[in-house]
Amino acid sequence: MAIIVDIVNMVVEVLGIMTLTLIVVYVTYLVTNFIKKIISKQTKIKCLCKHEYEPYSAFYHFNGIEYDFKCRKCGKNVSVDTVTRDKFKWIEDTETEDGA
Repeated sequence: MAIIVDIVNMVVEVLGIMTLTLIVVYVTYLVTNFIKKIISKQTKIKCLCKHEYEPYSAFYHFNGIEYDFKCRKCGKNVSVDTVTRDKFKWIEDTETEDGA
């Protein structure tokens, strides 16, 4: 009786190992086909959000103004820095003093 239980137990283990192996091979096959498809068609995985930015904040500093925008769909932040002419004024002043 114990021999039959051992044989059944071994058969169940072998079937489990074969099933797991088939699942791993199938998943590997799907992933490699997906990668080949991307490479062959040169398709890109794109972000689903088409950004719609809204003004979020403005930071005033001595060089100009830094505006922050935030996408209302996904929350991505973008900052734009505006430079005033005064930022480079001290360079021009030192050049004229040295050259004159």
